[in-house]
Amino acid sequence: MSDPSGAPTNTAANSGRIELIRSTENVISTYLQALHNAKSKWDYFADINSLAVPFLIKSITEALSSAKSTGVKFRFVTEITEDNISQCKEVIATGEVRHLEGVKGNFAVSDTEYISISSGAIASKTATSSTESQPHPTARTLPHAVYSNVKEDVHQQQYVFEILWNKAIPADQKIREIEEGVIPVRTRLLENQDEITNELRRLNTNANSLSVCSIFDGILISHKYLFDTYLKIVEEHRKGVGHGVRWIVNIEDKDSIDLVKTFLNEGIHVRHLKNMPPMNFAVSNKDIAVIIEKMEGVR
Repeated sequence: MSDPSGAPTNTAANSGRIELIRSTENVISTYLQALHNAKSKWDYFADINSLAVPFLIKSITEALSSAKSTGVKFRFVTEITEDNISQCKEVIATGEVRHLEGVKGNFAVSDTEYISISSGAIASKTATSSTESQPHPTARTLPHAVYSNVKEDVHQQQYVFEILWNKAIPADQKIREIEEGVIPVRTRLLENQDEITNELRRLNTNANSLSVCSIFDGILISHKYLFDTYLKIVEEHRKGVGHGVRWIVNIEDKDSIDLVKTFLNEGIHVRHLKNMPPMNFAVSNKDIAVIIEKMEGVR
């Protein structure tokens, strides 16, 4: 339970409770209490607007330092971008940081407690010195947090964090990618048809050279969904960029010739191969996509 002000009470009888905490001061008080109670770990998941906020509040930075000195291990999952690299480097001094694209939300979980914080709950505390006028909070945007030390809730959030942590990549890898322009190496298995089409479109859009080997159904599918992306690569080649588009295909019959001519007329180089390899693939100057299932059903 909580007192009338919204701050959680801290008595032994209140073990195993879930509370909605209101007001910035009470949210910070609860955050500090949970951080103080952490025995071995403090896992923090935060979007780019929330990661640095606790480090701007003196009482929280002192609590973080104190917990670290007692052996508490800190892990942070956030989205690292060009705009927040310096902030992430500061956070790395406190604990291990990993990057995950599209992070939304803000929560922390320790050995025994969990707190989920609204985006403005702590941020409003750091804005008190700002010279810009702050909009009056509405009922929907009032600072608040959800706190729980119910064992099942805590275990659930620990499990959620572990899933996110395992999906994320080390911060130094992402920082190097941004600062040095390193292209990340990754392999993805896609099964949904829309995802496959979108990924092929992304591959083509980022390419200035493309080599394709496919059965004739590959030509049909590409003409239906991706033809504009091939024309872009051809146009760049005409301007002296890249090597254009080359295509190896098995031209099955006279009915196939008209579509092949459409590709040829647009500047796509097409060659016939009677005995096709048992796979369909596309290789650009940056990526490779392999389709291992027979393409059919588009005629």
